Amino acid sequence: MSLLQGDGLGRLRDSVTHVLGDVERHGREQHAAISERHRDLIARAKSEVAGAISKVDAGREDQIPLACEHLRTALEHLGLVTGRVYQQALLDSIFSRFCIGK
Repeated sequence: MSLLQGDGLGRLRDSVTHVLGDVERHGREQHAAISERHRDLIARAKSEVAGAISKVDAGREDQIPLACEHLRTALEHLGLVTGRVYQQALLDSIFSRFCIGK
């Protein structure tokens, strides 16, 4: 794949569209989120992916860095759901719901 030459972008776009479309077409948009926070993060990630797709679809080379930023942000949101990203706000949120005794 080459972002500069545009090689492989069509296949990447088709693959992403297929996976996302398959979920929506077959009604498999099951909410595996265990909390409102997870649901919100997943919705944000989906919005960021849509933003990336629209930048790539624009067909302008100057939009590729913006598309990459959208994807990075989407991965951060998903990482917060899966536990791959740890931020102080996440830890504060978790520990605010638990009473930890001495």
